[in-house]
Amino acid sequence: MYFPGGGWVLGDNDANDLLARRLARATGLTIYLVEYSKAPEHPFPAAVEDAQDVIGWVARAAPGLSLHVGGDSAGANLAAVATLAAREGGPPIASQILFYPPTDACYDTYPQGDAEANSGVVTAELMAWFWRQYVSDPVLLVDPRVSPLRAPNLRGLPPTLLVTAEHDILRDEGEEYGRRLEEAGVHVTHRRFEGQMHGFLSFVDVLPASDLAIAAVGEWIAGREEVRL
Repeated sequence: MYFPGGGWVLGDNDANDLLARRLARATGLTIYLVEYSKAPEHPFPAAVEDAQDVIGWVARAAPGLSLHVGGDSAGANLAAVATLAAREGGPPIASQILFYPPTDACYDTYPQGDAEANSGVVTAELMAWFWRQYVSDPVLLVDPRVSPLRAPNLRGLPPTLLVTAEHDILRDEGEEYGRRLEEAGVHVTHRRFEGQMHGFLSFVDVLPASDLAIAAVGEWIAGREEVRL
């Protein structure tokens, strides 16, 4: 199941069709490209509930097969949150694949005046705007279903491929989530793509780093499947 990014506000399956096809080719997996409810018309927890429903549906439709959950940006946030939820009685998840995930909604901590951190596609100001559209009640910003970094316990989660970008306002919180997972005993493979900005994965056939990242997913999935078999 792949959840595309777009700040919980933008994006659709048509815009991500090529990426999904390349991921399918690289991994040999069937890719379910998930269209979830968008804010502000459908704020949290609508997208989270959609993500959990899709995982349950796929598990029933494909019994006995390995389920991998992934996404980029806001979609990676949903993948992480849905994987956390699946740990509590949901279908078993074989792995999670997270591309530059937003993991902490306390956006007042973003480095507003840091020219390098704000030099990419997503700035502190834009990211704060996305959070405000997605979460209508500020009290909910610390809810682990919004901010998985704030989950008190990350034990028992599946092996994780974490991809971050050097010039990304979300880099540090994504990498902190990876450290938290490792501290909880989760097997984490982390790759930081130097010189890249937030969203680089979506530039298929435009940025060479996108092709390299897709190939990395294929290699990682192949390794996980060999271990399972």
